[in-house]
Amino acid sequence: MTMLLLVAMSHVAADARIEVDVTRREATPVPRTFFGQFGEHLGLSIYGGKWAQLLRNPSFEGYDVYECEVGHVPRWMGLPDIAAGRDRGLACYWLPVGEATYALDDDQPFNSRWSQRVEVKASGGLQSPLMLPLHRERDYVLSFYARTGEAAQMHVRLGTGEIFGECEVMVDGAAWKRYEVSLTVPDGPSAGDLCYLTLDIEGPATVWLDQAELFPADHVDGFDPDALELMKELNVSLLRFPGGNFVSGYHWRDGIGPREHRVVMGNPAWPVVELNHMGTDEWVAYARAIGAEPFICVNCGDGTPKEAADWVRYCNEPGDGPVGRLRAANGHPEPYAVRYWEVGNELWGSWQVGHCTPEVYAERYAAFSKAMLEADPDILLIANGGPGDWNARFLRAVEAPVRSLSIHRLIHGGVPKETPAEEVAMGLAAYGLDFDRQLDAMQDLFAGLGHADTKVAITELMSFATRPQGPRTCSRHAEIVYYAGMINACIRHRGFVELVTRTATINHGGGRAKIREVAFPEPIHFLSKIYGTMRGRWPVACRVSAPTFITRVPSLPPFETVPSLECMALVDDTGEELTLLVTNRDAGQAHTATLQVDGMRPSGKAHTRTIAGHPDEVNVWNEPPRVAIIQGEIEAGTRFEHAFPPCSFTEIVLTRGN
Repeated sequence: MTMLLLVAMSHVAADARIEVDVTRREATPVPRTFFGQFGEHLGLSIYGGKWAQLLRNPSFEGYDVYECEVGHVPRWMGLPDIAAGRDRGLACYWLPVGEATYALDDDQPFNSRWSQRVEVKASGGLQSPLMLPLHRERDYVLSFYARTGEAAQMHVRLGTGEIFGECEVMVDGAAWKRYEVSLTVPDGPSAGDLCYLTLDIEGPATVWLDQAELFPADHVDGFDPDALELMKELNVSLLRFPGGNFVSGYHWRDGIGPREHRVVMGNPAWPVVELNHMGTDEWVAYARAIGAEPFICVNCGDGTPKEAADWVRYCNEPGDGPVGRLRAANGHPEPYAVRYWEVGNELWGSWQVGHCTPEVYAERYAAFSKAMLEADPDILLIANGGPGDWNARFLRAVEAPVRSLSIHRLIHGGVPKETPAEEVAMGLAAYGLDFDRQLDAMQDLFAGLGHADTKVAITELMSFATRPQGPRTCSRHAEIVYYAGMINACIRHRGFVELVTRTATINHGGGRAKIREVAFPEPIHFLSKIYGTMRGRWPVACRVSAPTFITRVPSLPPFETVPSLECMALVDDTGEELTLLVTNRDAGQAHTATLQVDGMRPSGKAHTRTIAGHPDEVNVWNEPPRVAIIQGEIEAGTRFEHAFPPCSFTEIVLTRGN
């Protein structure tokens, strides 16, 4: 349908003009650091997202730990009542099978606070509901720890209804012992079907269970291969982690060492449980796997300068150093050489663990920066910027040098739900113009306070206006025009803005989602892919003349004259290729532009990548993407016309001819 629309619009009369002069090349390129991503331990972003392990409560912890997330389980998971076993003595997410007596036992558990005791007279056990990535994998590996008073035969089943992959395990010994089995789910269940892992014990026997993990056989070092491949498509430059709000109560030593010994605990910021399966080593491995440079935000909420400095040493110290040897003992002898470090997250916010005034943060920043730079003087520190008068008060109070300030732009939950989708999209598209003004004002403020060299790091960025049905705008097609405007504003201020890390990697509006264990791209994924893989780097002169519109969306800045088209023009390192990035901010109307290229004679053909659709369009887990990149080829010379669909982003790549 989209291709037909593009063809039909090619006959629309030109109402806009884009003029490019390749000879007027600017002196500094667009930094690769503008195409970063940010991940955080919240919702299903880590467990149920990046991480491939499938059990929701692998350590058999009780409701005292899991109470925070009961009631927050997404309806789409289709799970039965996860609290059904509470009164029977079962761990959360585990349900009774047959005739058995259950208890949570805190006497010498293998991991964390509890183990699950199961007493069986004849036959009985327990099961956990889950989804399996059956669209790609039928083989699974289960590991668990068990001890027993007497040997017991256990039947392990994986599947749904009467269709099971099954094997048997003899559990014996009074000491904790690790067991591992392979299971194959036969044909029958499909992607999205509710399945169960069942552990059925022949009695009489008493068995204690702890620390179970169920992985698809095709996992990549613990990561979901589909989610990993989607991230690889983006050519990500930086990966910020592990928070976000999460980091203000996170202590990095909880997430290192053998995974089976890491303690399960409540998440300090969000209503989910933290398994500590994905800690520093896993995050760095994930960054490397997607081709990104790791970027760590430290706990400046209830953490200490020494803890932060030791985290720097753990990552960057040689393997024979006092803390570096701990990393080496965990299987990573070579330093990670993490360059970017952010000192805390949103300490200005009342929701933040350890939130404070800018004056108090100035004292903390001085102490943290001193300790961290002593650990590694080559790291690049980023301090917390904030809204209102935070930046001014912080910069007046701080005594330590401030190389860079973090800025977050997560807009805007205040948009009324009934606002038409087209109006919301056009208000979001215009926000980049206001961000231009914000950046100018910040630059003037910093200079006026004696911090003219201080830069800005956009470490969280997305929109989250709500709509009457479905997800927030970050998961809808409208996000592309918002994000394009923001990146373009950063490009225009690239001497002041040093980096951008988009929120978040998966299941939180970052551009990818995973539902029923099927990972898929959201519309904004494709814009991140175009930005990350484009070869254009050096801005050249570009002037746009186009019809304008008015936008007055509550809680977004009003504008009287917003140009319908925006264009960034960039040449590659060789100067042989010109990339035009054109946004049609108008969500209700196509616009055809006459494009004039001076200083370069194109070869006659141009390649295009276009993302277009209704502002409210979303992609779903069980269908091909409704919004994706449409590739094309057009006739192009020094002067040509091209039609830009409503609410769209188009890359046009021209090559210098002979």
